[in-house]
Amino acid sequence: MKSTKATTIWLLSIGFTLLVVMLLSAWLAHQQRLHTFELELKQLHRTNSQQMQQLQLQLQQDALIAADLVHANSHIQKAVLDAASHYRNDPDDAVALERIRQAVLPELKQQWQALQPFAVRQLHLHLAPDALTLLRAHRPERHSDRLQDVRPMVMSVLNEGEAIAALEVGRHGMGVRAVVPVQDAALNTVGAVEVGLGIQTLIFKRQQLLQQQGIVDAGVSVLLSKQISQVIHPSEQSAAVDHSLWVLDSESGNHTQSWLKQGLLPNKVAQPTMLRFQQEQQHFLVSLMPWYSYQQPSEQAADVVLVAWQDITGQIAAHQQQNLRIWGLWLVSALLSVSLIVFFAARLQKATAHSIKAQQLQLRWSEQRLDALFRLSPLPILLNRMEDGAFIESNPAMEKLVGYTQQELSELSYWDLTPEIYADDEQKQLESLQNKGRYGPYRKQYRHKDGHLIDIELNGMRFENPAGEQMIWTIVQDLTERNQLDKMKDEFISTVSHELRTPLTSIAGSLSLVLSGAAGELTEKSKKMLGIAERNSKRLTSLVNDLLDMEKLVAGKLTFMPQQLDLTELLQDAVEQNSPYAQNHQTKLVLESELPAQVLADPARIQQVMANLLSNAVKFSPNGSVVRITTEQRPSTIRINIIDEGPGLTAEEISGLFQRFSQLNSGTTKQQSGTGLGLAICREIIHQSGGQIGVDSQPGQGTCFWFELPLTEHTRPSQHLDAVLIVEDDADIALMLQAMLEQDGYSSDWATDIESAWRLLQCNNYKLITLDLKLKNEHGADFFLRLRDNLPTRDIPVLVISAYIQEGKLQLGAMANAIDWLEKPIQPDALATKLAQLLEQQAWHSEARLLHVEDDNDIVAIVQMHLQSKCRYHQAASLTQARILLRQHRFDLLLLDIGLPDGEGWDLLADVKQLQGDIPVVVFSARESSLLQHGQVSATFAKSRIEPAELAQRIKTILND
Repeated sequence: MKSTKATTIWLLSIGFTLLVVMLLSAWLAHQQRLHTFELELKQLHRTNSQQMQQLQLQLQQDALIAADLVHANSHIQKAVLDAASHYRNDPDDAVALERIRQAVLPELKQQWQALQPFAVRQLHLHLAPDALTLLRAHRPERHSDRLQDVRPMVMSVLNEGEAIAALEVGRHGMGVRAVVPVQDAALNTVGAVEVGLGIQTLIFKRQQLLQQQGIVDAGVSVLLSKQISQVIHPSEQSAAVDHSLWVLDSESGNHTQSWLKQGLLPNKVAQPTMLRFQQEQQHFLVSLMPWYSYQQPSEQAADVVLVAWQDITGQIAAHQQQNLRIWGLWLVSALLSVSLIVFFAARLQKATAHSIKAQQLQLRWSEQRLDALFRLSPLPILLNRMEDGAFIESNPAMEKLVGYTQQELSELSYWDLTPEIYADDEQKQLESLQNKGRYGPYRKQYRHKDGHLIDIELNGMRFENPAGEQMIWTIVQDLTERNQLDKMKDEFISTVSHELRTPLTSIAGSLSLVLSGAAGELTEKSKKMLGIAERNSKRLTSLVNDLLDMEKLVAGKLTFMPQQLDLTELLQDAVEQNSPYAQNHQTKLVLESELPAQVLADPARIQQVMANLLSNAVKFSPNGSVVRITTEQRPSTIRINIIDEGPGLTAEEISGLFQRFSQLNSGTTKQQSGTGLGLAICREIIHQSGGQIGVDSQPGQGTCFWFELPLTEHTRPSQHLDAVLIVEDDADIALMLQAMLEQDGYSSDWATDIESAWRLLQCNNYKLITLDLKLKNEHGADFFLRLRDNLPTRDIPVLVISAYIQEGKLQLGAMANAIDWLEKPIQPDALATKLAQLLEQQAWHSEARLLHVEDDNDIVAIVQMHLQSKCRYHQAASLTQARILLRQHRFDLLLLDIGLPDGEGWDLLADVKQLQGDIPVVVFSARESSLLQHGQVSATFAKSRIEPAELAQRIKTILND
């Protein structure tokens, strides 16, 4: 009974909560719709305001255009100039002025008639300096009044000589007026043409705009302040509605009059204002736009206000109906949802009771399984509290490992098992736990109960128990047996190395001597048997060597002595060394391509790779076939391909090719033997040399083994100090340039297209490039931009020799550096001068002297390769040598390593300051520097973080600065 009552209360609570949530959501949605509707009204107000503002500007522009049209009439201009001349000479000569009026009146009336359809209400001609009215087109009988005190806009034009269009309220009403100055030959303002448009024009255009938009229930009115309306002559004033502040213009509608009478409109309007009025059953959106008359300060309330109104009754009614429909839908949805929840909750209650019981049974079964795994696990498992390292739980394997029972472990501290020497390492593992949630593999030692140490490896993870405590699960692996196996393996390798190699050498030497006849003549049968023994002894020796090399490579103990190698010489040596083997197997080795490239590698190890790959290619090639060696240039590497004509490989064979003791069984006519370690050794050598190795093959199409090595240089120095590359598609011009350059002491190469030029740039070091911008189907400008985007070529001077110099300067002038121009036809003297100037600009490095303080010979070799062509390079391997050189020579820059055999590189800065002064110091070291140390030198670069080529470029920039 109690359970049923609790269930009923629970269900009612859920239903009531859901109802409250849905009603709250409905209210929030309603508020959002109200906000959206208000935004729509504000957008409508902004649109009305913008339209009225645009109409103001358009009306002023129309008035100014009309005044310009009248001003452009030559008869009217001449009349104003003549009248101005008479008026200046004799201001009281009314007869002369009248004669001019009568003469120009027909022309002015013609203009007046033409402007009437455009709502022009005034057309005046004025004379300087006091704004004397020469003639009014709409009232020709009224003239000769001086307006200097009542017409500031006209006076401003006469004084400043600049046309003005603005709103002006005067004795003859309100309108938009434009005044254009009339100037004599000396550009003196002697008169003005004034045109006025009635404000009704704006209202008319506004109504047209509303009709175009399909808006019917809308209008516009104009309000004037009482103060400004008093300026208008009584005869010009129309019927108006008085208000505490405003007077309604005669064109205003009944709605505006009603709002004025009710006092709904504000007394002052200084910025666009939005209002909403309800009049009987109608709703209106009213937009007030201030319109400042000429010289009225904009920070004050405007004397003229435009009122744009629109009936929004339909929008509000539609909005209210939509709200009612949505509220109804929300209510129905809320009631339906509550009913469904009550129904499903009752069903869920029954299902939950059954599910809980099943889960409890499953949990008990899971706990039993996990406990069995924990207890029966052959690996020791520990549960520690992270806060203090206390042992919470351990399995029997852990108790067996350390000799303590569970009860004894729970009473021990963490450091009772772990020696103190691991304190720092333990801290690092704790940091890993905190940052990553796991740690390991982590090797250390446990102290056994009897005191001896046990080598172990730990892996663990952090988790949180139900009480919120941080706990650590750890799996412990006993390394005692593994270490014993490693020791046995090392001892075996040592035995193989020291005990097997010596007798194998003796056996192989003895067999070779016997077969050569040193022990007397042998029978054919003896030779055959001894030959078999010799071949197998060599095979055994190869197996021993491969085993030792493989173990050293995997352990990282095989010594590499990298040096800068010429790839062509390396491949030629490989072909020469392996040709006898190929000849014995009736196969020929051919080196097909020889790309000039420099690689950094151990020559002996690379030759070992070449020997293995070439012997495999020969071994699996048919008699009379050719094994080809080719090279391919890559952006930062060089690829060497060994291509045979053998049976090819399947995808399955390729997948296991580089594994240890992997051998192929492809049938050939030659005897195939080997250890199965050769390709695995090749892979390790190439990987440790910074390259990659692979194979491309298909059955029946031969095999291509390839490996890539990183390049140390992308270009090979030219044989000439001042070599020039000519990029020209015209053979006659190119030959002529080569002759001129040879006469001036330069050597040159000729490229007919861009790709040929790039190939030459990769092979040679050029001091200068001559470039024609118009090449066949190509453009020299693209080649120039490519030069400047490429680090090795970005600073090579370029002499553009072309018949299209101006076009080229437009294309390249804004981004070009180290460039000069020579227009065809070419004069030898001009060519020699341009070349000398460009080379002189690049001669900074010939005088700069650099001292590199570095004890690593490999680093010295690489940096020297990049810098010796750019400056006078000197090197010191210690602080002592550096101090001697600093006393003996003058240097322009110091390149400094921090870690030196006899001290810190920073100790040299005081000597540099004393002996060399304020020369730039650039730190190039593997050590990091502090901010304080950074401030003591010109720049700091970390080894392995910057390429030598980029370092050389940075040094050049520092020297130039």
